[in-house]
Amino acid sequence: MKLDFLTVGKIYIETLYRTKNSQITEFKEKLTGECLNIAINGSILRAKTGILACVGRDAYGVTELLERYGVDYSGLILSNEKTGRIVNLKKKYLFEGANRLLKFDPSILEKTKIIHVCDDLEIAKKIIGMNTKCILSSSLDIKADIIFSKKEGPGNRILLGKKIKFKDKIFDTKFKKKGKSAFIAGFLTRYSKTQSFDSSLGYAISAMKACKNEILGGSNR
Repeated sequence: MKLDFLTVGKIYIETLYRTKNSQITEFKEKLTGECLNIAINGSILRAKTGILACVGRDAYGVTELLERYGVDYSGLILSNEKTGRIVNLKKKYLFEGANRLLKFDPSILEKTKIIHVCDDLEIAKKIIGMNTKCILSSSLDIKADIIFSKKEGPGNRILLGKKIKFKDKIFDTKFKKKGKSAFIAGFLTRYSKTQSFDSSLGYAISAMKACKNEILGGSNR
């Protein structure tokens, strides 16, 4: 049975430090990444979801996390390189690590109705050049079937600014940045079954409103 949607992108271990008088007063770590959060949120909303990403052997608990939420992780690549890192120390520092080694196998398109490319431009370009029935959705500003973007432009573009906008329709709902993954997951969950933009946008807004953090009903760690 096909997945409703599969996410493609980068996974990071995000580390947060708080300091005072040259001492670390708080230290937190969590697994994060748009592809991870969208796949988990979609599964919470009862979609059949999967993920394509590359992590290192230091991404402790990532398979258990995906298994707990029922996300298909057969596309998760395990590398000897260290997992991508975000170090949050007043400002954010980024290390791509294993994310640079993500590879795309075109046969994966046969396993899903929708493929959502979060942040890997090269993979998105490869899919655009293929003759496939799989619907391409993306958070990148590219020529996809569905685009989630901050910028105006052509195509089926859902604008996520202060307000949510699709073509000539502006929704009377303030967009929540922390609810972005829930919004996209809600949209893809409904669209995979109905292929209706109106219905999917309404469901996406409801999911975003229900999301207090990155993950519906909880945390991704």
